[in-house]
Amino acid sequence: LALFLARASTVLFALQTTASAALMMTTTTTRLAEGQHYNFLSEIDETIQRVLATYDNDTLLSNVPECERQDLVIARALRGRLQDMERKRHCPICWLQNNYCFCADCPPVVPEEEDPTANTLNRLFLVMHHGEIGMGVDTAKLILASHPTKCRLVVAGIGSKYQKSMKELEDTIANSNRNCLVLFPDEASKPFHEIAKEEAAKTQYNEHFDDADDGNNRNNNNGWNIIVIDGTWQQARRIKKRYFGGGEETFPSSSSSLRLPSIRTARLSDKVLRTLEQELVDGEINPGHQLRKHSSTSRKVGTFEAVRLFLGDLVENNKVDNDDTTIPSWIQIEKYQQIANNALQAQNGFPC
Repeated sequence: LALFLARASTVLFALQTTASAALMMTTTTTRLAEGQHYNFLSEIDETIQRVLATYDNDTLLSNVPECERQDLVIARALRGRLQDMERKRHCPICWLQNNYCFCADCPPVVPEEEDPTANTLNRLFLVMHHGEIGMGVDTAKLILASHPTKCRLVVAGIGSKYQKSMKELEDTIANSNRNCLVLFPDEASKPFHEIAKEEAAKTQYNEHFDDADDGNNRNNNNGWNIIVIDGTWQQARRIKKRYFGGGEETFPSSSSSLRLPSIRTARLSDKVLRTLEQELVDGEINPGHQLRKHSSTSRKVGTFEAVRLFLGDLVENNKVDNDDTTIPSWIQIEKYQQIANNALQAQNGFPC
């Protein structure tokens, strides 16, 4: 009888917990719908659940296939982080404590479907190192907040077997490689205006000779797929080499299709870089610099600001029909990083 009562109590507690979680999810969904934001952490939570449903909590890594060990390690780490964020009442959008939430001041671009960038940008894949998830100082979350319908959040290290966004990224690269660019300043990277000229020349050549379209030689009529890597510079280089360097992958993974072709890299224009190298702009700290300290000036530029300015390059170098009254998204979100910096400094007790 005692055993029966104990089990009944456990079942009742589980049902209460599930009902409470469902109510919380409904409330959160309603709040996000009203605020026009999208909770990308909910997708990460779904990915975590898929991984953890395969293995018990006490499963030893030595008993896990080598190709899935990293999936499990990252899923367990992220589960703890998301639970910690919920316990400390952190906003799932801006990742700060609710008392310092700045989401109302950084809404999605309006209207996103009418923005001139929409004609040149198909999808923006944010490939993030798992260590950045939930960090208040991370700037890439502003990309997700400002472009919720264009963005896809991909956690590096968890394969497409468990992560839908990784599967979409793999399919996009496989089906339209020519439309994909990795925003990464390596030796082979070019500013967008040079890439646009090359594409125009290829399109003219193909139209002249009526070449067949084999998918990987497709023109960019449907817009560009921009891949952005978020993490420390060392992490970003490893992610770039693993996923987008061509040839075989460096690390084992649960994904079956990570042997992807090499993808062109793009960088910001020299004009933009000269502006970002300035410590002060109009007598104030350069708004493009992140709060993290770096010895190299170029590395002071956060992921968000780099993407924002690159979106400006997309609009500037593509002829689009634009209503003069429509403000481009990269202008709409110009103040977002400074707003986020001020909120984080307030939370940490530093003067804004």
